[in-house]
Amino acid sequence: MKNIFKYFPMVTLGQIIGTVIVFPLLLFLINIFYYSNKYNDDAEQYYKEYMNNSYDIEVTMPEEKSKLYIENVDKDVITSETFREKIDNNYFSNPRGLYFPFYSVEYKKYFSIMCFLGANRMHWPYGMKVILTVNRDDMNNPAYGTKENPVP
Repeated sequence: MKNIFKYFPMVTLGQIIGTVIVFPLLLFLINIFYYSNKYNDDAEQYYKEYMNNSYDIEVTMPEEKSKLYIENVDKDVITSETFREKIDNNYFSNPRGLYFPFYSVEYKKYFSIMCFLGANRMHWPYGMKVILTVNRDDMNNPAYGTKENPVP
């Protein structure tokens, strides 16, 4: 053991141990104690019940320039949201959600479709029938379906 210390000073050995063992262990412990439930709200407990209480409906999407889209009527409506800042062009770490709020003539309610694809990467189904999965409680709740609070 003395032969090793002859070639590696104690400071270097301490730096190696600190870098390889202590620092990763410190990050691991901080992650466990500080971030353990920071981002897992109650959604993890309730999503299965929410999805089991959901069903599919068929809705005809309005035409592109239709006044049934809220953004074509109200210019103050923000239909785009970036969830994190763009870092190093990594689109997986910063998903951008696009909201498409519209009025459904069949159900006489406002709906809001959210997608995570860029608008330039998809063809929006204007005038076509789409199948939406909606929650039964949200559809029956009179607070949902208004222009201010569309059914998600």
